[in-house]
Amino acid sequence: MEPSDADAQGTATLGSIVTLQSATLALTLLPERGALACSLVHRPSHTELLRRPATLAELDAEPFTHGIPILFPAGRIAGAQCTVDGHAFHWPVNDTLGPNHLHGFLWNIPWQVREQTGHRVRLEPTDRGMKTASEAFGAAFSARIVYTLEDACMESRLTIANRSRRAVPFGAGYHTSIALSKSWLLQLPVGREWEMDRESLPTGRLLNQPATLVNVDRGLSVPDLVSDTCYRPEPGPPNVARLWDPQSGLAITMEGEAPLSQWVVYRPNLGAHFVSVEPVTWVHNAPNLPLPSDLTGHAVLKPGEERSLTYRWTVTGP
Repeated sequence: MEPSDADAQGTATLGSIVTLQSATLALTLLPERGALACSLVHRPSHTELLRRPATLAELDAEPFTHGIPILFPAGRIAGAQCTVDGHAFHWPVNDTLGPNHLHGFLWNIPWQVREQTGHRVRLEPTDRGMKTASEAFGAAFSARIVYTLEDACMESRLTIANRSRRAVPFGAGYHTSIALSKSWLLQLPVGREWEMDRESLPTGRLLNQPATLVNVDRGLSVPDLVSDTCYRPEPGPPNVARLWDPQSGLAITMEGEAPLSQWVVYRPNLGAHFVSVEPVTWVHNAPNLPLPSDLTGHAVLKPGEERSLTYRWTVTGP
């Protein structure tokens, strides 16, 4: 499909792109850069909702905090290692806060379009990209993602399959970075913060009173927020986050279907022009926490097993 005017601006500096449009939304993807959703424009108000990189150099400088990188395995893993069924997985150290691993192996490999029809596109890693990711992960796996636009709704469905002969850790998510083009208020479902240590790893303790995300179940001011915090909603109600701007009336509803059961909220400082609101299937370092899996979200994929996670945005406004 042809890109919108908002999409067309600056795309020459981002390489090959794929675009989808509905009456309300315009989505831009970068297949060769991890199938990154780099732009989502609310067309009636001409508002860019994501933190969009201006150039590939800008994206390379901060790869996790532009658009919606795909995370597998998601989050921060202490010591860059974990063990599943007696087998140790060792991953590269790439964390500035400590000797840990961050965010897995899908965000920086090339993907390609396998099918595009109307308002829907399906992408999969290239053979070379999938080989690179599997070798780094320590076991063969496959991935595919489907993006669909329908009027004011964007839906993303990520599927991971274990192609190896051993059980592997399963933790996935979407590192969604939202532009502070509005004075957003953020609301998460009723739940509890995880206590975080100096390396932004959970200590294993759920706080009775929030240390960072004060009043997030009612709505907190994003421009006043500094956070690198994991959050566990109470089980039961729909797992929905909401951002809205009282002045313009623009609102974003983000729903993570099971197994997306936790959130990470990241904003490094008060000068940051974005906030990351990340639905994930497990809390940081879940494989290494001595806690029940129904608290941490820790899961494994058996040989031949696959699992999908659906993430849905609905955008309303003037």
